Amino acid sequence: MVVTEPANHPMVLGRLRLLITDFDGVIADTRRHFDSYFSEIIPGYDRLKTLNSVFDYGLWDGLQKHGVDISESNQRSRLLPKLCEHLVDANLIPESVQLFHKLRQERPHLPVYVLSANSTEVVQRLLVTNNLPVFTGVFEGDASADKSTRISSLVQQYRESACPNLKMREVAYIGDTVSDTFDADYANVMSIAVAWRGAFHDFDRIVDRGRAAVVFRTQDDLLNAVLAADT
Repeated sequence: MVVTEPANHPMVLGRLRLLITDFDGVIADTRRHFDSYFSEIIPGYDRLKTLNSVFDYGLWDGLQKHGVDISESNQRSRLLPKLCEHLVDANLIPESVQLFHKLRQERPHLPVYVLSANSTEVVQRLLVTNNLPVFTGVFEGDASADKSTRISSLVQQYRESACPNLKMREVAYIGDTVSDTFDADYANVMSIAVAWRGAFHDFDRIVDRGRAAVVFRTQDDLLNAVLAADT
């Protein structure tokens, strides 16, 4: 695993032709909203232990490990509607808003997609409400599939529609949890982890338990690294 150098010595990521990013913890500050949500749906919820441990496995797998029925019927009828209710007043992370605005200005040709375990409806609404129309798209794919499968599906669709010679090593996924790093690794794309304010997992947890190729502590460090990459 590589740790970032100071911002004036940007980390070079190599060639980068497709960037995919998580939403919660990377763009949106939703940690307290998920804390409230979990307290309603997880039996015997313990904030100090459970909030972090859920995202060691990913949202849905983590909920299942904590005794929640994650069947498709329960997701559609109960879990997703309740999650939408809890996220109605969520805000974006100001520094991340600036990051993606700057990235669009500096690298307008670099496609940047949002791919999240969260509801696509919630993600799109918060992006529109907060005037952040800088992403190439919000990818839903098969919402019942795990995130690594959805990352692979997005890469394949982009390859077929726009970039037939795209290589997996030219794709990166930005996440903020241990499970995100494994999902990217399983999908054979570069795993970029972030551990800034609003992230669900801190730097030490990601380094100790994750599988990221690189971890960034600030939005400026990430921006400098992407701008230094061959895009």
